[in-house]
Amino acid sequence: MQRRVTKIEVPGVCFLIEMNGKVIPHTPIAVDFWQVRKCSYVRLFFLSHMHSDHTSGLTSTWTNRPIFCSPVTGKLLRLKLQVKEKWIHPLEVGDTHMLPLDDIGKETMTVTLIDANHCPGSVMFLFEGYFGTILYTVLA
Repeated sequence: MQRRVTKIEVPGVCFLIEMNGKVIPHTPIAVDFWQVRKCSYVRLFFLSHMHSDHTSGLTSTWTNRPIFCSPVTGKLLRLKLQVKEKWIHPLEVGDTHMLPLDDIGKETMTVTLIDANHCPGSVMFLFEGYFGTILYTVLA
């Protein structure tokens, strides 16, 4: 299957419109991407929603790093894929959350979850950090 990525840049903001997961270049962030061997440097994993094309490769045996998602998606992730609760980190939609990029919290970034109005629990992610500002949107 061919990957489709649309990148739109305006001064100060980069918009990424993605299908089926992405490691965001020059960041430690993966969205809907669960092939850990291909992204060992990634520190933060995000799940936009529970459609199967966005969870491909994610199973109940996930033990790599926390998965950040909306509260609704977190509940569905636990019920449908039986991912252990300790790995599911729901973030409130509409709030800005500070996340550490290192083990001591010296380097941080923020993420704001924005309702994507696609399906229950689906969100877009607004990432802000040393890499600039990225709005990650999801299609399908």
